[in-house]
Order: sequence, then C-alpha cells, then structure tokens
Amino acid sequence: MTAGVGIGRVNSSWLAVLVANVAIICVGWFAGLVARERRDRIIAAAEQGAERERQHAAQIRQAAIDERLVIARELHDIVAHSISLIAVRAGVARMVMTSDPAQVMETLRIVETTTRQALHEMRLLVEVLRLDHRTSSTHCATA
Repeated sequence: MTAGVGIGRVNSSWLAVLVANVAIICVGWFAGLVARERRDRIIAAAEQGAERERQHAAQIRQAAIDERLVIARELHDIVAHSISLIAVRAGVARMVMTSDPAQVMETLRIVETTTRQALHEMRLLVEVLRLDHRTSSTHCATA
C-alpha cells in the first residue's frame, strides 16, 4: 500500500485543498451576492430619485395650469362684467338720448370709465401671464 492512500482513508492534503477550494468558491459567491444586492439598491435609489423628479415636475406643471385657469376665470369675470355694464348703459343712453341729455352724458362717462378700468385690469393680468411665462422659461433654461 502506498503511504497516505488506502481504502477508507483520504489523504489529508487532498482534503485541505478541497476545503480551501470550497471556501474560495463560497467567498466568491458571497461577494457576488453582496455586490448584486448593493447594485440593486443603487439602481432602486436612482429610480426613486428620478420618479421624485418626475412627480415634482408634474406638480409644477399642474400648479402652472391651475394658476392660468384662475387668471382665465378672473379675466372672463372682468370682461363679462364690464361688457354687461356697457351694454346696459348703452341701452339706457339710447333710450334717453332725446329726452334727458344729462343722463346720456352720465351714461357715456360710466361706459368710458368702465371700459378704461376693464382694459387696465386686463393689461395687468396679461402682464402677470407674461412675467409668469418669462419666469418659467428662465427656470426651464437653467434647470
């Protein structure tokens, strides 16, 4: 019989090499698991960050849309109220044109004042829209 090898006996150096190889494989496998887990966490964090940015951008867009709707309603209210008042006053002026010239003068003064006020308020709202547009354009350019 040769030394160290026999039936029912294993050479201890061969067993040590086997254990070392298994240990190296296990360490490599474990390191791979840890690296994959870390990579998955980094990818998930990046995806969450991108999703938060998309949601934030959507909220900003929705806020701008909501603000424009409010301004559009205000502009509609200004125009509708002013035009209604002008139409009523013009009708009054037409009806009393020959019988009460003083009333016609007062009615025309009210029409003129109402028209000027409505134009002024519309200009203010349009300027707000222009400033908002410039601000959002500048913000988009710097983002």
